[in-house]
Amino acid sequence: MASPVHMRQRAKAEWRCVSLTLVGRDLNPDNVSNTLRIRPDDSARRGESFGAKRKTKFGLWSLDGRPSSGRIHTQMKNLLQRIEPAGKELRRMIDAGDVDQAYMRISFQPSSGIAVAERVLPAELVAGVTSLGIDIVISVNMPQYFEAL
Repeated sequence: MASPVHMRQRAKAEWRCVSLTLVGRDLNPDNVSNTLRIRPDDSARRGESFGAKRKTKFGLWSLDGRPSSGRIHTQMKNLLQRIEPAGKELRRMIDAGDVDQAYMRISFQPSSGIAVAERVLPAELVAGVTSLGIDIVISVNMPQYFEAL
């Protein structure tokens, strides 16, 4: 059995990130913010620089899970608390085609030496996300790949 110190070191080697992203060819982030009454953590209009100085081909509007050091379900819950009050407006935007894609990305990297990585997504959180018309994307980053680079 691993010692508490070893468990803390292993937990530090792991990382987790949850974000909510709305994408649309003609999506205007300012309109999304005004409609939802929520300020995004990141946004870009089509043709603007985004990320590593790339010009985006789509309009983007996104929220980050907080705290970034939190567990996946904590970040999901925090995102839902931020977006649920505007759920009807979000659903209308999706149904009207103003938003081409709406997804919650759950990314994590397990500790080195882990052969199988699994995380449980609580049913009530999954139901809350999908009831708003938001898809869930899961991205697992394997540390062995990055250590080899």
